[in-house]
Amino acid sequence: MTPASSSIQIRLAGPADADQLARCRLDLFTELRGGLDPAGADGFLSHGADALRRYFETDRVAAWIAEAAPDGENVGSLILLLYPRLPSFHNLRTEEGYLINVYVAAARRRQGIASALMETALADGRRRRLARIRLHASPEGRLGYQQLGFRGRDDEMELDFVTTDEPHLR
Repeated sequence: MTPASSSIQIRLAGPADADQLARCRLDLFTELRGGLDPAGADGFLSHGADALRRYFETDRVAAWIAEAAPDGENVGSLILLLYPRLPSFHNLRTEEGYLINVYVAAARRRQGIASALMETALADGRRRRLARIRLHASPEGRLGYQQLGFRGRDDEMELDFVTTDEPHLR
């Protein structure tokens, strides 16, 4: 899928893009949470970029960046983390994906950019023969994901290991 604006190009990201991807992640969290403590932003960015570089080195991530012509400004991104899994009775495939950071800059929304990023990632997931792709949806994004075939689940739980001496990581 191509964004409605022909001045936007979706390109595959790599290790050299880790800082840009981490910046989009910070922008997303800042927007979702109504602001973040600036004291933790530098650590968030550096840890995120370092993790992405490691994941790229081990082929555990695929990511895409939406760029505006003519200057190549980053206007959005999407990250697909790749995980091993054991086969189940219903699905014998042994790898799955987890989509994070589906983000488009506020001034560029409603132009088909998020849809183009999603279609690109889903096509990649099909090519990789992933068992499934999971994601956490914001209330604003839920309908769009449902239209792409995602469905809700109510059987997951989590245990958070973040301690109180690491408040900037919450």
